[in-house]
Amino acid sequence: VTLDAERTMATFLGVSADLGPEDVAEVGVARSAYFYVEGYLASSETGREAAVLARQIAESGGVRTSLSLADPSMVVNFRDGLIEMLGNGVDQLFCNEEEALTWAGTDRLDIAIAELSDIAPFLNITLGARGSLAVVRGKGRFAPGYPSNAVDTTGAGDIYAGAQLYARVNGAEPDAAAGFANFAAAELVARHGARLDHVADYTRIKARYRA
Repeated sequence: VTLDAERTMATFLGVSADLGPEDVAEVGVARSAYFYVEGYLASSETGREAAVLARQIAESGGVRTSLSLADPSMVVNFRDGLIEMLGNGVDQLFCNEEEALTWAGTDRLDIAIAELSDIAPFLNITLGARGSLAVVRGKGRFAPGYPSNAVDTTGAGDIYAGAQLYARVNGAEPDAAAGFANFAAAELVARHGARLDHVADYTRIKARYRA
């Protein structure tokens, strides 16, 4: 992690590289409110197969589907795999600004939003310390970021997606859910590490946000 709080990452997929369709908990997926798939699975043939199967199960059961573009390098190097995982589209797509621009091959965010809105009616585009955009059927609402003394941005996108989906499951509108997700990410990046240390830390984040 450098002084600008950004990380350089050499990825080892570990056991996730062996994830396959046989590992999909079909009943669990079918009974879910939301199904979320991480775009990093696009780099693994069996991972893609598992993601596609799970998405199909979710769709057939009326479960809302979501996917993260994961990283600009995934968009560049594994675009076909991401397209395969997306199928005819998902309900919600998560990405950061660089991933959105890379996907659309443009330097204009409005063009990227228009293209990505053909994939998902709900978009969440993170903008770093500035905050994020909650886009509903092509129309975006800006959710400002929260002040944070960022030391490590590793995991910021993960906690953003988790917090946003948590808020949506509990009835929050897309822009309010994005605000909570911004707050959770701001809390995480103020410490080293990709996740918080204890369940109690997440409880405190929810309590502080509501206050």
